[in-house]
Amino acid sequence: MKKYEVTLTAHYEKTISVYADSPEEAREKLKTVLFDTDLVSFSDADFVCGEADIMLLPFCTDP
Repeated sequence: MKKYEVTLTAHYEKTISVYADSPEEAREKLKTVLFDTDLVSFSDADFVCGEADIMLLPFCTDP
């Protein structure tokens, strides 16, 4: 059996509500959401598209 390294890239789209006094404040709060992905729950319905890059790893023996 061969070992492959796979890089998955997925794109999700979801509309969320942000409470703020101005668009600038909403933008700043959104940065927090973007960097703490546990704040937004994504489902299969939010999946837009994705791709996988597969690369065969060089032969090596595992210790």
